[in-house]
Amino acid sequence: IQLGRFVREDMLGYTSDHDLGEHFEHICLRSPCPWQHEGAAHVTAPPAAIAELLECQSLAARVTHALRPRRLEPNMHLLVQRYIKPWTKRFGASYSGVLCCDHLLHEGAGGPNGGKCAEDW
Repeated sequence: IQLGRFVREDMLGYTSDHDLGEHFEHICLRSPCPWQHEGAAHVTAPPAAIAELLECQSLAARVTHALRPRRLEPNMHLLVQRYIKPWTKRFGASYSGVLCCDHLLHEGAGGPNGGKCAEDW
C-alpha cells in the first residue's frame, strides 16, 4: 500500500511538471528539471514557452495553443516506463517473472537468494 501511495504521488508530481511532445518526448516545464527521467527522451522547453504553456490553464486553451504539446497523463505507459522497467531491470526479468520468483522465495521454496524477496533487493 505504501508503494502505491509513493508511485501515485510521484507520478502526479512528475506529470504536473511535464508535457508530452509530438514524438512522445517529455517536455520539462521547470528548468532545471528536478526529476529523473528514467530513460524517457526529454527536452526542456525554452523559458518563454514554459511561461506561455503555464498560462494556458484550460484544456481548450492548451489544445489551440500554437506550441501544443499535450499534457503528460499519469497512465499505464508512464507507470511501466518510470517504475516497472527500472525496478525489474536489475533482476533481468519481466514484472510477472519478478513477482513469481518473489512469491516462490517468500513461500520458502528456497533458491539462490537464500529466501530473499524482491522487496529486499
